Amino acid sequence: MDGITSSEDRMWAAAAHLIAMLAGYLVPVVGNIAGPLVIYFINKDRSKFVAFHALQATFWACLCMVAGLVIGIIGLVLAFTIILLPLAGLLIGVIAIVGLVISIMAAIKAYNGELYEYPIVGKIARDMVGV
Repeated sequence: MDGITSSEDRMWAAAAHLIAMLAGYLVPVVGNIAGPLVIYFINKDRSKFVAFHALQATFWACLCMVAGLVIGIIGLVLAFTIILLPLAGLLIGVIAIVGLVISIMAAIKAYNGELYEYPIVGKIARDMVGV
């Protein structure tokens, strides 16, 4: 990548992060993954910048969803202890807030033309796209 991205690419990259964040509220489980995945497939051969941001937004949505699901299941399985169920709920809330904040930061960075990497999944997306 030459470091210069078009305004259209920056808009699509930012949209991938925002769609991943917002679509999950409209269509839970599927929306936050399908939205950025569609952007990825539309742009994967056209713009590595957009493909990178869309793919990592997809991975981030999956990671947050799986983490919340695992904590929720553990909380329900161990619900016989009065402390663990509320703690699981609190942790799920923390995951949701952290996921939201990081998605907003990524959208802003993408709109500014930066290759922001999410924690954990950013490098995987970078290697897959080749940026």
